[in-house]
Amino acid sequence: MDESESTRERLRELEIKLTYLDDYVSKQNQTLVELSREVDRLRRALRSLAEKTETLGGDGNVPPANEKPPHW
Repeated sequence: MDESESTRERLRELEIKLTYLDDYVSKQNQTLVELSREVDRLRRALRSLAEKTETLGGDGNVPPANEKPPHW
């Protein structure tokens, strides 16, 4: 194998690796976009729950639903 064939083979292998790497990066980017959307959705849900909690009691010291009041 002469030098030009060796160079072509190395170039071919690098192109193959680059193709796989490009595909991997695209998949990682798509996953990151999906996770970002999920985080945004969860933040909105948390904000909504926090607002509802403030509306119901405000102080966060709501007794458990199955606890009897002290006068019982």
